[in-house]
Amino acid sequence: MFSFAFSQNKNEFEIQIPDSGTVQVLKTKDGSKFIGKVISFDDEKVLFETQNGNFEIKRNKIKSLENYSDTNVKSGEFFNPDPNVSRLFFAPKGKMLKKRKGYYQNIWLFFHNVTFGITDNITMGIGGSLFPEVDEQLYFFTPKIGKRVNKKFSVAGGVLGIKLPDDENRLVGIGYGVGTYELKKDVVDVTFGAGYGFVGKDLAEKPVFVLGLETRAGGHFALISENWIIPEFENSINSVGIRFFGEKLAVDLAFIFSITGDSGNFFPYLDFVYNF
Repeated sequence: MFSFAFSQNKNEFEIQIPDSGTVQVLKTKDGSKFIGKVISFDDEKVLFETQNGNFEIKRNKIKSLENYSDTNVKSGEFFNPDPNVSRLFFAPKGKMLKKRKGYYQNIWLFFHNVTFGITDNITMGIGGSLFPEVDEQLYFFTPKIGKRVNKKFSVAGGVLGIKLPDDENRLVGIGYGVGTYELKKDVVDVTFGAGYGFVGKDLAEKPVFVLGLETRAGGHFALISENWIIPEFENSINSVGIRFFGEKLAVDLAFIFSITGDSGNFFPYLDFVYNF
C-alpha cells in the first residue's frame, strides 16, 4: 500500500491506495460521499474509482478518507460498521477509539459518560449518575490503553473506578486486561479478559472474567452477548441483546440475567450513544 499523510484546517487523514479487501469512503467538504477506492494521486489531485466510474478531485476539496473492510458493501450499497467498536454493552473490548474520536453514552437515562480518544492507543472516559432529587451522585472514570497486535487481534488494559456517595468517600472498581479477536472483520469478534475488583485499598482475592461476542446480523444491527464470571461469589452475570446503529447513533437493548441455584434475576438494559 502506498500512502501520503495530508493535513489541512485540522482535518488529518491519509491518502492511500488500499490493499485488496478494503473499500474507502471519501467525504468532500461540500457534504458529498463516495464509496470506492483511490487508484492514483499526486500533490494536487486524487483519482477515485467508484461503481459508476472514475473521477478526479482536488485534494483540498476532500474532508476525510476512511478505510473499511469490503464486507461492509452489499450489492453495491455501503453499510456503516458498528461505530461502538471499543465496547460490548458495558464491558470494554481490546479495540480502541481512534485519535480525536469519542462518544457520549446514556444508560437507563440516569447514567451519563463521555469517552474520548486522546491518541490511537489511549482513551479516557468520565461520567456519573444524575438522579432527580438526590443530593449525592455516583462519579466514575475509565482510563484505557491498548494496541492492535495484528490485523485480527487487539489488546487493552484499564480501570473502571467509581466514587461512592458515602461518608467514607470510597473508591471501588476493577482493573482489567482484555483482548478482542476478529473472526471476520467488521462482522464477528470475540472478547475475553480478566480483572481484579477493589474497594479502597482492598483487592479481591479472585479475578473476575469477562467473555463477549458481537456478530453483525444485518445492515444496521448486531447481536451482542456480554458475560461476567465471578468465582468469588460462585456466580455469573450474563446478557444478550441487540444493537441498532447508524453512522453516529446507536441504541442497545438487552436482557441482563443472573441465575443462582433454582432462582434467577432478570432486568432490561437500555442505552443511547452518540459518536463524534
